[in-house]
Amino acid sequence: ETEHEILEAMQSAMQNRTSFVVAHRLSTLRRADRIIVIEQGRIVESGTPDELAENSSFYHQATTTQAPDEESLRLLSLHQEAAL
Repeated sequence: ETEHEILEAMQSAMQNRTSFVVAHRLSTLRRADRIIVIEQGRIVESGTPDELAENSSFYHQATTTQAPDEESLRLLSLHQEAAL
């Protein structure tokens, strides 16, 4: 519940603004317009969450191995249904 409150506050604060968020948890990124994956100081992937979930080795692996929250599971399910 605390994480949900923090994410909602972040979403409200970032509305209509360009924001950079550093995150290790996918739930923090689920509403991002664009994600940039940085590894060892270099950009290795970038795209929308849907593009990266479909095409990205790192992001896709993270979405399938990190213990997802309820919202992430719902979004992943919607993405998989859309791919059918």
